Amino acid sequence: MLKLRRFPRVVTSSVVASAVVATSLTFAAPAAQAIPQPPVNSIGNMQSPERTQISVALPFGLRFGTANQHDSRPGLSMVKLYIGQYVVKHGEPGDIAKVSPMIASSDDNIATQLYQKYPNAIQWAKDTYGLHDTHSASHWGNASTSTYDIVTFIEAVRVSDPVGPVMNGMRGKTAVAADGYPQDYGTATLPVVTGSKLGWSDDRNSFHASASFGPGFSVAAATNGSKEQHNQDVHGAIYGPAAGTLNSPALPGF
Repeated sequence: MLKLRRFPRVVTSSVVASAVVATSLTFAAPAAQAIPQPPVNSIGNMQSPERTQISVALPFGLRFGTANQHDSRPGLSMVKLYIGQYVVKHGEPGDIAKVSPMIASSDDNIATQLYQKYPNAIQWAKDTYGLHDTHSASHWGNASTSTYDIVTFIEAVRVSDPVGPVMNGMRGKTAVAADGYPQDYGTATLPVVTGSKLGWSDDRNSFHASASFGPGFSVAAATNGSKEQHNQDVHGAIYGPAAGTLNSPALPGF
């Protein structure tokens, strides 16, 4: 039976105080940071406009996020991660071979084929990985999830199946998606990221999402807005709107 790491659903100031040393600092240039060290407020929340939710998992079981990180928002192409892992565990060999390409190029046609064949895939991921903010739908593109759930899923799969088709699909992210949209934004632009999955609305303007992992961390973000707004909010939440104006957790050994 799969054993998952348990994370608190809410990070309070007392948890932050006991888990990390909160210290005001002047941020290094983003390119110099080997791991995200998100600024947090006095109750342990990352800061971002309401349009965006962000979740981060760091070493030693630390979890941080915006106050709205449990909001269930459009899953769009992000739920291809969930579909892919179901196929890896329960699909036919020919379908398993489609998982990495589906994730790497965010291929809608493959996702539709697989979800029609395995309609319980998203519900299975919800039940298996404890994704409480995730809800399936008759069409995969109408499912919903949260950044908290995406990070929870990535953290579990990177431990249980680190070189499987899902993780390798994220590592192999193409520069341009199957539908011609550039995959060059959000968490994928953070330093030392080694794998990413991106998502966007059909109009390519009203919703953007991204999730990535790197050595010792994973991060996910979702924005009701443009790619530019998504980029602004991701970098603002990770590195702070101004150097030294918020508290940042000092991580032992980093």
